[in-house]
Amino acid sequence: ASGLSQISPDQFPESDATRAALRVTGGQRFAYRFSGPDFALRIQADQILPELGVSQVMAYTLGENEQAIDTELELDIREAPLRELLLRVPKGYAIARLNASGLSDYFHHEPEDQPEGELRLVYGQPMSGRQVVQLRLERNKPLGEPTWSLPRVDVSKAKSVRGNLAIAADGFGF
Repeated sequence: ASGLSQISPDQFPESDATRAALRVTGGQRFAYRFSGPDFALRIQADQILPELGVSQVMAYTLGENEQAIDTELELDIREAPLRELLLRVPKGYAIARLNASGLSDYFHHEPEDQPEGELRLVYGQPMSGRQVVQLRLERNKPLGEPTWSLPRVDVSKAKSVRGNLAIAADGFGF
């Protein structure tokens, strides 16, 4: 920076308009004052985190000898590209189908010390904008309980989540 000096962010004159336009979303805040007519500033930022919005459609199917979860995630990726996506998935389910544009690999892990499993999606190139992930999880055994607590599929570090839910029971002769 030439012709600029860094000042404390508390010394920056704020009004309602500047608070709305320059709202603080991160952990750090910087303010600069120019001291003459010739000034220049070049900023290089790293470790910018993507902002994720998720629209999710989930369909649960309960059969006599199987349980299935179909989910479609529409991701809205802003602020920075996404290279990996971490999903929290229920334990004991196998991945029957996984479709995602640009996906190069995935890793399914079920840590013993955590109540949920992890599914890490790795993309071949940084992804941004709207992306769709389709996932089907299956467990081939009967429910074995009088009630079924619906297991969740969550996107880790999502800023907002909205969606729809459907439930179907097949083959019980009701």
